[in-house]
Amino acid sequence: MSLENLLPSQVVDLLDKVHTPASRAGNTVERVAALIEAGITPEAVATQMTSTSSSGQVYNTQSILALVSLYEDCKTRAPLTKKATEALIQDQQQYGFSPAGTPA
Repeated sequence: MSLENLLPSQVVDLLDKVHTPASRAGNTVERVAALIEAGITPEAVATQMTSTSSSGQVYNTQSILALVSLYEDCKTRAPLTKKATEALIQDQQQYGFSPAGTPA
């Protein structure tokens, strides 16, 4: 199969295979937002994503709406900066809080 015979969506799908997880995640969030904006129900998007998850993830309406919220938030700026991420990781390593928020 030559690249000339591929549809644009097939080329994008092919490129998704070589992108980083971060890049694929960003692309997926953007696609979810586009589907919701086009009137596709969150339930339908969740069903599609669950059925094609390579790691067995289960998506629901709340997780789809969270992705849409993230996309909307990212239109103006990232809600979680690299600096904040590094500080939170450093605090976790230094103070060792459990997922419940209590000292480990």
